[in-house]
Amino acid sequence: ERLRETEETLEAIRRGQVDAIIVNGPNGEQVFTLKGADHTYRRLIEEMKQGALTMTPNGMILYCNKCMGEMIKLEIKNIPGTSMERLVASEDRTSLKELLKESKHGPSKKELCLETPDGMKLPVCLYVSPLVLDDRTILCAVVTDLTEQKQRQKLLQSEMLTRTIFEQASDGIVVCDASGRIIMANEMARKMCGRDPGGEFFDTAFPLRWTTGGDWSSEKLTGGDYADKPLLNRESIHGLEGTLTKAESQELSLLVSSTPLLKEQKEVIGRLITLTDITEQKRVEKALRESEEKYRLLVALAADAILIAQDEEIKFSNPAAEKLTGYSADELSKIPVVDLIHPDDREMVVTRFKRTLSGEQAPTNYSFRIINKGGGERWVHINSTLVTWKEKPATLNFIRDITELKQTEEKLRESEKRFHDLFEHSYDAIIMHRKGRIIDVNQRACSLFGYPKEKLTGMAFAELCFDTSTESCQEQFETALREGSKRFEAQFVKKNGDIFEGEVSVRLVDPDEEIIEGIIRDITPRKDAERKIKEYSQELENMVEIRTKELRRALYDTEEARDRIDGILKSIGDGLIVTDLYHRVQLMNRAAEDLLGVRLSEVIDRSIEFAIKDENLRSKLIEALDRRESGYVFDFEIPEKNSRFPRIIRSRTSVIQDKMGKE
Repeated sequence: ERLRETEETLEAIRRGQVDAIIVNGPNGEQVFTLKGADHTYRRLIEEMKQGALTMTPNGMILYCNKCMGEMIKLEIKNIPGTSMERLVASEDRTSLKELLKESKHGPSKKELCLETPDGMKLPVCLYVSPLVLDDRTILCAVVTDLTEQKQRQKLLQSEMLTRTIFEQASDGIVVCDASGRIIMANEMARKMCGRDPGGEFFDTAFPLRWTTGGDWSSEKLTGGDYADKPLLNRESIHGLEGTLTKAESQELSLLVSSTPLLKEQKEVIGRLITLTDITEQKRVEKALRESEEKYRLLVALAADAILIAQDEEIKFSNPAAEKLTGYSADELSKIPVVDLIHPDDREMVVTRFKRTLSGEQAPTNYSFRIINKGGGERWVHINSTLVTWKEKPATLNFIRDITELKQTEEKLRESEKRFHDLFEHSYDAIIMHRKGRIIDVNQRACSLFGYPKEKLTGMAFAELCFDTSTESCQEQFETALREGSKRFEAQFVKKNGDIFEGEVSVRLVDPDEEIIEGIIRDITPRKDAERKIKEYSQELENMVEIRTKELRRALYDTEEARDRIDGILKSIGDGLIVTDLYHRVQLMNRAAEDLLGVRLSEVIDRSIEFAIKDENLRSKLIEALDRRESGYVFDFEIPEKNSRFPRIIRSRTSVIQDKMGKE
């Protein structure tokens, strides 16, 4: 491999493809140049009056001509192998790096300074162009000394500076002679005047109306015929405000100053007058005053407290802040910010303030508690932002009193907790479902049906219904969606296959989502009790019938006995309803069932309101029961289907007492 590289190197030298060889010896790297057919071109470069050099892409000098060595005051033999960066002034080394980087893609140039060993800086124009030889890229550079050019530019600039400043000044500049006649006016002064005022008296060209400084005339500004007055000789006038009306009726607000021109610091030969257009400044000042007044009112009338905090002190506060804290603005300015913060929240708030002031990411919207002047605790929500106040960082804070909101939230949480407790500990099973699919259940529902909550949730409500009740339940749910609520009875199936009867109350909770709340009560014990009562009623009727027969046999004995038996029979034939103290039906004989059109099984253990359909009769019956006295008699009517006349019923109440006399 080394032999092959050596042969390739020798071949490149024979073909003239090598200009120099870098040899690494005991004294470091040395560059040896080769002489070939291009000797003439080398002599041309050597004798040119501009610096010339070649460099590697990273800036190491491979070759430089005589002129380059003279520029930097170094011997030519010591330059090859040196980094170009060492020859450039320190402040221009970054520019050199950029130039080398740009020159890899094409010719580039920059102006920079070379620095000689004695510290002298030489302005040059460095032109660099890439050159590709045998797949290798080198940089060719031409260095032009700009010293004389820079000096000529300075002289030219010095000659034109005064005239340029005079003509291009943003202020109007007018030069008057000793008589007050204008001898020079710059471009801005000509625009203000609307013409070239040369040769005119100042007061004619610029008829000013003074707004400050008293009654001044152009003679006082220019000197004029008042040379005997000290003011017009050597004194200057500064900052007078006046108004100038132009030909197109446009008014300009001007700030006028006048300075005497002295010959040899003695004789006044004229005046230099400057006219500064402050029209826009006046407009901005007016707008600023209006804006400040508007925002002052906004801040003063704002419902939220506004504070500016800096160095842990309050630098500004609005009336709402005084109302919130109970302190006056003067008192707030003397109180450390931390003293207003609740001790439990102090560390959190102070940490966030410091992070905001240091420019770190920190929450700017959050809630905490403050302590007002009276020692009361108030909840506030703050919106804080970083601002500059008197050239120092500060925080602008908008603070809203949310104490009532917090109290409302606390009440809402308590209400939700009570609702959740009622929901979970209800004696009845509560099932929430959306479009027939269960979304939530309470613990009672889980124990009633025998499923865990995670199993019940997601089941179809129809899966809990017994086959004969499924269609009925679906119809009742559709009715609830239309009417808002419904109550009905149905049969349900537990996980173990047991069937039980339930009383269902459904209510539409969310019409948009079609969420229905279903409350299911197991009425199997009640149904069993109804059946037993029915059996007892039948047995009682049988006993009455037997007793009636016995009484009928006794009728044959005496007429009086027959009358009593007849009364008993009639009383037994009357309707009989027995309720508890809460008006819940406990017993109802058949005559009462026929009379009211309802069966005992439908109303047992339920309020008598469910047994009486007629509103008038219902109110009368409840009123009689509320009296809780025996012998109270009242009449009521019951419509007859096949008759124009209603049936008139007389009713009598009796109080039932146990052996102890308790009702």
